Amino acid sequence: PSSSPFFLWIVLARLVIEGSGGRKRGNEAASGTLKRLVHALLSARGARATSPTLVSMAARVRRAGSGGATDEASERIPLTSPGPRSSDPVVRWKREARSRVLLAFAFASMAGCLFGYDIGSTASVVTADQALADFDIRGNSWQQGALVSCSLYGALASSLLLFALGEVIGRRQEILVANAMYVLGSLGSVLPPAHTSYGVGVIIASRFAYGTGIGLTMHSAPAYIAETAPSDLRGLLIAMKEAAIVLGILLGYLAGSVFSYPGGWRVIWGSASLLAVVSFAGMVNQPESPRWLAGRDVARAGESLRHFRAGEDPEEELEGIVQAAKASSSSQTVSGKLAQVWEVRRAFFIGGGLLMLQQVSGQPAVLYFAPTIFQNAGLGAQSSKVASVLVGVVKLLSTVVASLKVDSFGRVPLLLCGVGLMFASLAALSLTTWLWTAQEGSRLVIFELMALVTAYQIGFGPISWLILTEVCPLRVRGNMVGLGVSVNFAFNVLAAQTLPVLTTALGMPGLFALYASVCLLSLAFIKAVVPETKGRTLEEIEDLLGLGTRDEPGAP
Repeated sequence: PSSSPFFLWIVLARLVIEGSGGRKRGNEAASGTLKRLVHALLSARGARATSPTLVSMAARVRRAGSGGATDEASERIPLTSPGPRSSDPVVRWKREARSRVLLAFAFASMAGCLFGYDIGSTASVVTADQALADFDIRGNSWQQGALVSCSLYGALASSLLLFALGEVIGRRQEILVANAMYVLGSLGSVLPPAHTSYGVGVIIASRFAYGTGIGLTMHSAPAYIAETAPSDLRGLLIAMKEAAIVLGILLGYLAGSVFSYPGGWRVIWGSASLLAVVSFAGMVNQPESPRWLAGRDVARAGESLRHFRAGEDPEEELEGIVQAAKASSSSQTVSGKLAQVWEVRRAFFIGGGLLMLQQVSGQPAVLYFAPTIFQNAGLGAQSSKVASVLVGVVKLLSTVVASLKVDSFGRVPLLLCGVGLMFASLAALSLTTWLWTAQEGSRLVIFELMALVTAYQIGFGPISWLILTEVCPLRVRGNMVGLGVSVNFAFNVLAAQTLPVLTTALGMPGLFALYASVCLLSLAFIKAVVPETKGRTLEEIEDLLGLGTRDEPGAP
């Protein structure tokens, strides 16, 4: 109530100036008087005049008083009381906006972290001294592969369902459901008693439920982060999302090393529920993505955007979001979506091909079986888990560096360099496991696996998804990326399911030689098919692939 007269004065001043300012130079004296009135009122309010709307209104008052332009003298008139606190309001708004965006990023990326935790924890749990021993499952068997990959089957199922249904429940709600499935899956995994006929079935069903949360997360969390972040933070936060997944892998390996006693696998898997509860509680208090709301309720989209911009009224940004929401249309039927992707099949062949080769190149599957691989190479059970932690640390560091430097180099050179180093690492692993099985060979395997994950993060890790989003036209981007997620999980399932069987059939040397040959095939694919997109606009990339003319009326 005490502030109402102040705002009435400001509104009155604005109305008078907009009614007369700029018409004749004879009004300059009157508008100058009103400008000084605004200045006096703002100075009287001092530190309390911290509303973004108020300051922007006062700025418009000054511009209106000078006919849309401001002279040097009027620009020097401060909007707040003079002194060291004159810039505090703007600084505080920016800090508040940044903190709100980072808080939303933290809770959304926790859901992605739980995907990585599934990789690291499963690698530590599905070993001869943990869950395999409690349920009498042989190592390097198809049952071990099934136990490892059942969460990936759940992720594949939920990603296919989301591709069919589309964006029906919103980004925030998808993350909430994902966290609920994480809790259900992690707690269900630790309940069945050992050495029972139904125990393995309960674990598989629970890990499948956990995997549906992974599919939901990978569909919603990256979009939520991108759509709530301002432009100056968006690239960094999207890159850090990948780092959150790798951090989860490291946490899973750490849990496996700490809880390595018999039966510790229940604690390892059950611990995921704690992080899921934190992510769920945090996301409950976050607004829905303004981009998702823009196509459904513009008023709510504005409220969401103002929340993430700390009360400021970003009219231009909201208008751009609404226009983009209207321009991007997606078919509601599965056949229609597939038909849209087929129209740009060359782009999907490039992006989807990279995602397929990324998964069957060996590195993702190796992460699920790192402790088992170290044991097969001659390390003890505990030493294998410590070595896995070291691999996780190296992968996290290389992910952070690659995320920060991905725009400094071309896409194709990074792919060729990364995949070439992967080939060298896998060839070295094949030779090491063939020539040595003693302790010396085990040490070499550790360093060679570190080189493998580093090479992956240089090339396939950050570039595959980036290329997919860059080559697909805006009109089909949602459908194309959704189908790409399903392709990614499908070949991830294939790689994880077959690794134990291939190890038995080919031995470790043969397994790594097979993955090395896939890397050679990947190098040929990249050289022959993948275009360089760095420094090109999306329209230029469409023209390069021969897709731009499809948007023109009457084009064939």
